[in-house]
Amino acid sequence: MAEPKVHRQLVDTRLGQMHVRTVGAGEPLLLVHSQLVAGQWYDPVIPLLAGERMLIIPDRIGYGASDPAKRPLSFEEYAESTVDALDALGVERCDACGIHSGGIEVIELATAHASRIRSAILITVAVFTDEETAFFRENYVNSPPEPAEDGSHLHFYWDWWMGIKPATVGLDVAQRWMIDHLRASPNYYWTFDAAFAYPTADRIGSVMQPLLVMAPHDDLWTQMERAIGLLPQRAELIDQPHIDNAMAVFTEHTQEVVEHIREFLQRL
Repeated sequence: MAEPKVHRQLVDTRLGQMHVRTVGAGEPLLLVHSQLVAGQWYDPVIPLLAGERMLIIPDRIGYGASDPAKRPLSFEEYAESTVDALDALGVERCDACGIHSGGIEVIELATAHASRIRSAILITVAVFTDEETAFFRENYVNSPPEPAEDGSHLHFYWDWWMGIKPATVGLDVAQRWMIDHLRASPNYYWTFDAAFAYPTADRIGSVMQPLLVMAPHDDLWTQMERAIGLLPQRAELIDQPHIDNAMAVFTEHTQEVVEHIREFLQRL
């Protein structure tokens, strides 16, 4: 079977030019990435879903091949730029899936731009206490090392991915992840700060569209448990205690997660 043909383009948004990949045909499904790795989070999904959906895979402003962010941005602004991209593509309404902080953007799209989103799929929803927010900011909202002539600063990036890479993922994949991390530097941490600032606890219950939530037991499971109690009553929840690493969702568990997405969308 031939590989699905991926179309790449740069589209104008209020925050700069956004790199967007589209592939497949059918009802549009927007796939919103989390931190650092940009749209390639969803590369394993393409051959499984492109035969039945038009997949829209943007790189958030500041990530991947999109323009760098000129200042710290909020998830309200990130969502507005994604709407600009949908406008440029001529997509009036779509389903939307987001993983980790990509889910924050999907929540914002589904609530502030409700007419554009038919249904929402979230893979992990995190609600932080003030104490947890302070801890995570201290550990994640920091500038990376300055470039050094001997390249020693690159160990910071490589060690990051060696620390969270699933054992079954090859070093070639980890290297691609690290390259996206480098492309987002030195300001990649702005999006971490925006994620901690977003009022997820206040907004998640306002999602009126059909909502599927998958709950891996990864490093944000404590925050995920807190969010579960705030989900709308009509939300569908899939507990996934066997998934303990976010980077394993679309590497080790691709087929399972895609099947959940497919079944949910077919019921709409």
